[in-house]
Amino acid sequence: MKALNDFLEKFTEEKIETVVKKGRNYYAADEELQKIAKGIDRDYFSVGVPLGEYKNDFRPSLALLEWLSKKSDKKAFINKKA
Repeated sequence: MKALNDFLEKFTEEKIETVVKKGRNYYAADEELQKIAKGIDRDYFSVGVPLGEYKNDFRPSLALLEWLSKKSDKKAFINKKA
């Protein structure tokens, strides 16, 4: 969770409270969804809204970037190549 929290701190003081780490991926999943996932007797691929993955450094998902765009006044712009 440290990688995700370190990334969020660069843009906002708000935290995402209901985070699930599955492998190298992070997801936002409320408690009810987490309870359902724990009740599944098979290994599941993902749960909830993808937030990003940690692969040498944290790589945010589009869903996380959209959430951050509403919480932060810091903006990033990309060109056609990106």
